Amino acid sequence: MSRRETIQKNRRPLEPLCVSDWGEGLFVRRMGARRKLELEDWKTATEGMSDLEKSLDAIAKLVVFSVVETGGEAAFKPEDLDWLKEEDDAVLMAVFYQALAANKMRTPGKDGKGADDLDDAKKNSAPDPSAASSSSCAEPSTTAA
Repeated sequence: MSRRETIQKNRRPLEPLCVSDWGEGLFVRRMGARRKLELEDWKTATEGMSDLEKSLDAIAKLVVFSVVETGGEAAFKPEDLDWLKEEDDAVLMAVFYQALAANKMRTPGKDGKGADDLDDAKKNSAPDPSAASSSSCAEPSTTAA
């Protein structure tokens, strides 16, 4: 394994995606610097969008930038943004919150400064916690039991 591969593997480990609705073989990985800057740069490109459109776009982009397949290849492409925006709300939000945690990001707080607790946000959007999809996953399944 090359030095580059070793550094990439160790710095950005794969975490199993804890959403059974999307099947197995998907993972969440912390974004690299380029993707993180692209996400930040995106904020300036959203002028003219409604707050709802901005939020939905940000959620879908974080999913595209963070969800990977077993080998570490991106599971989604930018062309998938519109499809992701139409995904089941509970499923998309479960993936989004796992991607937020993997990227050590926080949701904007009521004060606009990221002050809200991520766990509270998860509880408010998560389905029944008794339906966990895997013992290695802390997130509840979005499939009804």
